[in-house]
Amino acid sequence: MWLLSVLVPLLRLYLCGIRVLLYQMFHRSFEMPVLPKQNERVAIVTGGTRGMGFETARYLASLGMHVIIAGNEREEGALAVRRINEESSEGEGLFNTAAANLSNNYQAK
Repeated sequence: MWLLSVLVPLLRLYLCGIRVLLYQMFHRSFEMPVLPKQNERVAIVTGGTRGMGFETARYLASLGMHVIIAGNEREEGALAVRRINEESSEGEGLFNTAAANLSNNYQAK
């Protein structure tokens, strides 16, 4: 009897996960919201050299914002700036990289 009281909740959790997976497979994925142009505004994106930070910086630049990419590696920052400049046809964004070690309190101030 105790085995059944343990297995039933686990089976319910497993079936719930399968249900979520099937829902995600057959429904629309997330779409970025349509935002108005953000000309003359400034955004600082930390970790903007790759991954979600890079995608965020790229999207903000497409809105016309001046984007400052802060990261630890200057080479990765320069590459991210180059990639965003190549993809941006509007040319409204200004891209800079700032190498920062935020784990060091003296350099973070």
